[in-house]
Amino acid sequence: MEKNGGSLQITLKDIDITPQDVAATPELMPGRHLLLTIKDTGCGIPPDVIERIFDPYFTTKDKDKGTGLGLSVVHGIVSKCNGAITVNSQIGKGSVFNIYLPAFDTPNIVSTFQEQICKGNNEHILFIDDEVFQTEMAEQLLQRLGYRVMTSNDSIDALNLFLNEKDTIDLVITDMVMPKMTGKTLAEKMLKIKPGLPIILCSGYSDDIDVNRIKKIGITQYLMKPIDMKTLAKAVNAALQKKEK
Repeated sequence: MEKNGGSLQITLKDIDITPQDVAATPELMPGRHLLLTIKDTGCGIPPDVIERIFDPYFTTKDKDKGTGLGLSVVHGIVSKCNGAITVNSQIGKGSVFNIYLPAFDTPNIVSTFQEQICKGNNEHILFIDDEVFQTEMAEQLLQRLGYRVMTSNDSIDALNLFLNEKDTIDLVITDMVMPKMTGKTLAEKMLKIKPGLPIILCSGYSDDIDVNRIKKIGITQYLMKPIDMKTLAKAVNAALQKKEK
């Protein structure tokens, strides 16, 4: 739809897969599913292309246009969820992708979660990660928990920021693996400037963490990625309480 425009429709609904439906989509099991439908009014997909759209590394885009997430990756994600994906397309009329995902009933745990979560009291946190989406997500979560937040995507810039704001910063949360300077080295430099500063070190790789080493440095604790809101809230609360003691 890039040249002439059009409409993109996305719908989500509950459906029941019957044994008869399974004959058409053998990847599915009978029962309740969610059906996610993405429909466009674009140019359609040629028959010789539609047979290959789920192949790894296959793309029809020019080199300077990128490759997107890739339908092979989408297919893999859906398959791991025990779902299925189908496509229908007509040249000049558009395409329809249907994604079927098994549906499950889950207990209502929202109220319990809200009661147990630890809230802040406007403490000032510096959050450091070289991935922008990580800092954006953390900033939103921490602000919802009642903290003031500064973020940085560069370890050198983060150190300079810390030097300027060290008297107001109550806690630092930093990723371990970053270019220019690792989170461990950054923590060592910060602790020399402000001994006793609570620091939480995060990592997606357990091999990066030597528990005895980080304790000797003075790092308060470490968290393994991915980190959910409840885990982050508890870790921040515990680190700040340790500072007060």
